[in-house]
Amino acid sequence: MELLPEFDVEDYKEIIDNSPLLYIIIFSIIFAVTGILLNLSMINTFEVITIILFLFMIFGSITIFTLSGVVTDWKERKDVITYILMTMVGLTLILVSAVVVGLIRFQTFTFVLWKPYVTEFPVDPQLYTPLAPVYINFMSFSQALRIDPNVLYDVGKYFLLVAPGEELVFRGIMPFLLAKLVKTPWVGGMISNAFWASLHTIMTYTGPELLTWTFIAYVGGFWLLYVMVQSMDITTPILVHAVYNTIVRLMGAR
Repeated sequence: MELLPEFDVEDYKEIIDNSPLLYIIIFSIIFAVTGILLNLSMINTFEVITIILFLFMIFGSITIFTLSGVVTDWKERKDVITYILMTMVGLTLILVSAVVVGLIRFQTFTFVLWKPYVTEFPVDPQLYTPLAPVYINFMSFSQALRIDPNVLYDVGKYFLLVAPGEELVFRGIMPFLLAKLVKTPWVGGMISNAFWASLHTIMTYTGPELLTWTFIAYVGGFWLLYVMVQSMDITTPILVHAVYNTIVRLMGAR
């Protein structure tokens, strides 16, 4: 692999076309419908709005790519082993960076570069009676698997909503449009990454802490952009992002 691979605006065609993104989108729709019904059963309007937002990010990006002529087909795919290896490379780069930053900045061992969005279902929810079976069945399913329902829901959300939505916007459509504007894809990607990192910190931190954590999140975003360019496939950062969020979520669940 080149240390800093070169790519141009036209390479976005390969990045989008050579992926099993269609399968992710199909399962995203299924999960989104299930999630909406589940949260409506708990009268959790905020989570429903969040699901719709991520769906809008996914389909809005795909629509813009399609109108731009970038998406031409869904047939070309790499071998499964290629996705696994590239995902492992990206995940290793992020986790090692987190450990290094943690030891230098906080003198502690950590895997956290950014905090994933976490769901906490109400302990004793007021159920909307017509949809109550959705809640009951989901809780029964998670109990049968012996998994915390919050963790089970979040893992599905990371793989099928959060990671696809964020990557398509911040490693896909936004860098693509910025690259056309500034004629330099890497610069477009870096600018987009700054927006992505800021969104992960601006709601949580203030003052110097905000700047510190934005930079730390930026490091993770850089590696997501890097593995996308190396693999020429946006599916790779989606997988890396989802697996990383799951790891951090499981660490927090202990």
